[in-house]
Amino acid sequence: MSIACRGAALLAATLLVGAGFATPLGPVVSAGASASRDKPVPADFAVPLTPFDPARVAAQAAAGATIPFWSGSVVAAQDGKRYRYTMVGQDPGARLTHPTTTIVANVIPIVVQLADGTTLNPTIKSCGETVSPLNAVLASPVFNDTRFRPGGTPVGVTQYADAFQRANLWSSTSPAGVNPGYHILLAPKLGRSITIKVPASAGKVVSSVHGCPFAAVTMAYAVAQGLKLIPQVAGKPWGVTPKTFPIFLLHNVELPRKLGVSGSVGFHAAIPNPAFHGVTQTVAVASYLDAAVAPHEPDIAVLSHEVGEWMDDPLGTNSAPPWGNVGQVSGSCQRNLEVGDPLTGTTFAVARTGVIYHPQDLAFLAWFFGPSPSRAVNGFYSFNGNFAREAPACPPGGA
Repeated sequence: MSIACRGAALLAATLLVGAGFATPLGPVVSAGASASRDKPVPADFAVPLTPFDPARVAAQAAAGATIPFWSGSVVAAQDGKRYRYTMVGQDPGARLTHPTTTIVANVIPIVVQLADGTTLNPTIKSCGETVSPLNAVLASPVFNDTRFRPGGTPVGVTQYADAFQRANLWSSTSPAGVNPGYHILLAPKLGRSITIKVPASAGKVVSSVHGCPFAAVTMAYAVAQGLKLIPQVAGKPWGVTPKTFPIFLLHNVELPRKLGVSGSVGFHAAIPNPAFHGVTQTVAVASYLDAAVAPHEPDIAVLSHEVGEWMDDPLGTNSAPPWGNVGQVSGSCQRNLEVGDPLTGTTFAVARTGVIYHPQDLAFLAWFFGPSPSRAVNGFYSFNGNFAREAPACPPGGA
């Protein structure tokens, strides 16, 4: 999912637009429900809230004021139209002298305190886990070298999002490609935790499984708090700048439009950073979900979804031919290049240092645009091979 907003003054309007473009698909859970989240929860809800100007952002990036971006275009096999996109890193199709891009990821734990006294804290062990969500994330394949062999083909001993992008752009990054050493790596930098006290009107526990609570905080309240946090974390000890990628980490929290309905469990956004004269700041919010409350999206599933989408659609401006009726999108069509949404809830097991993690599978460019066969690794249409062909027409049969 992506959200691109233009500051607190536009909050109400942007939330209205966001809600209109993405109806959460998870089950409705009322207060006191004891059932676990036995269906996938949308990792985000949609498209840019207000238009970003890619040319302006490109100028900022060229001046070294932001994280690096590159732009490309593709003619879609489905409709013959040319689609332009902006992604994180360097152009893999150009012969690069230094093909590795490293970006600092500020990992900032958010402690949520509800009015009833319930606290959801990603820095402490709970829910029967052996380590805290924060430590699990920092030790995970999101930030550490892990051996990835989709379909048996080695794509690198590297971080998951980097392995995905290398496999996605395999015609350029394979051993026979122009940039076999191509990488986009995250260097995690732990920031001091921040506590948010949520009033009863904006948050409550919606379920509890074996003493493991799952809570809802309204998206409006969460975004309002987030807009306040961006200038706050620009100083020490967090060190967030438009040249870094802050990740706000939640624990067992969803973000619905209103209490009483299901909501998203993460999103990525691009906003003007007021502490840096409005220069574009990319950011992600992700909830670490315990298997007890979200068996289809445990541990790093949501975070891997958002990091992958940040990498391939950092500004929330990348469009695609309409697709839908898959993943978290049901009964409607999306027109964006959100690589996680078509596979929400589809994870796979990855072992690292004796621990099993569950990153989410992510869709390749070939799934959104073609051609057939795919030019990605193994001719796949997603990293773990869950898609066998490009996206079918949406609505079925075409417009």
